[in-house]
Amino acid sequence: MPAFIDAALDGVYPPVDRERFRAGREEFEAAVKASRKQFLEREPAERADLVKGALENALSTGHDPKPFILMTRELALLGYFTSRVGIADNMEYVAVPKEFHGCVPLAQMQKHVYWE
Repeated sequence: MPAFIDAALDGVYPPVDRERFRAGREEFEAAVKASRKQFLEREPAERADLVKGALENALSTGHDPKPFILMTRELALLGYFTSRVGIADNMEYVAVPKEFHGCVPLAQMQKHVYWE
């Protein structure tokens, strides 16, 4: 995922957004290091709480342009849901499309998103 995020930042985002992302990442890392424990050295629940707190703070203040944590979430979701694993595990993926049925009850589908 880090390679995808780096490639997306360099290939799609303008320089001002890339710089804001990198500055935000350094700010987040500095805040985490202030407690003298690296992010990856923490328990998973502790890491989740840190990220959740940062997300809640970013969403409650309504920043524009997007802060680091929201850009990270956006890029991680984009990378996952455009990967083979993300598509195959979360969508009803058909490598070779068959006939099209425009109106199918959701109950008949194995997964609720169809991707061709």
